[in-house]
Amino acid sequence: MIDGMITFDLSTGLYWSAFSVLPCFDGVRASREVSMEKVFLSYSTHDHFFAELAVLQLKEEGIEVWRDQTSILPGAEWRKSIDAAISQSRAVVVALSSNSVSSGYVTYEWAYALGLGISVIGALLEDCDPHSKLRDTQLIDFSNRHNLPWKRLSEAILQIETAEEADASSIDTISRSFEDSSVKKVLNYLNTRGYQMASFERLRSSTGLSLSDEEFLQLIRDNERVLATARLKPRKSGEGSRPGLKKLIP
Repeated sequence: MIDGMITFDLSTGLYWSAFSVLPCFDGVRASREVSMEKVFLSYSTHDHFFAELAVLQLKEEGIEVWRDQTSILPGAEWRKSIDAAISQSRAVVVALSSNSVSSGYVTYEWAYALGLGISVIGALLEDCDPHSKLRDTQLIDFSNRHNLPWKRLSEAILQIETAEEADASSIDTISRSFEDSSVKKVLNYLNTRGYQMASFERLRSSTGLSLSDEEFLQLIRDNERVLATARLKPRKSGEGSRPGLKKLIP
């Protein structure tokens, strides 16, 4: 196969020149040794052309596409295979067309993903009326056959932070917070006294920290996974609430 471009014309049902294809050697596509991210592709069987091209295009960006026509093993229970594939994916890409928006199967797949908290990205193949919940998700326009945004789709997928990555980031942030001497003093004071929160005034008098209110607020901003702002009750009636902070960890 030589370098070339192929596209599918929605109006004629014919492939034509538009998609970039990498060279093959002895009938085998050249591939890169990369760690593959996985996405689930939800689509109507009428739009199989998009699914086939998505597999090729995203693979070149290090993204493995799971689709029901090729990924379900013989004899496997369909619904369980679908559910497992969605739950193990970084994102679900929905091919949006007049066919898919009326498909109960497609609706189940993206709704199940949203229920699990998995990101859903819509690939708009043609002018159609997606479900209201999908209008709030990221939509990428594939309706212009002269400018198909495969790169933008792959970037959108790779930018998604998985729950595991978010947890790792949170742990790393909290670890760095414990290295801050001011945070250490605040948390030690709160934990020793059994408090969840304290005013800036009390923290200054009890921990030896000589921070202004603005410096306390900056400390909170720098350690937002550990600390948050709080307003404490006034000491006397008629006085305003007192600025302070609260801890977000046990």
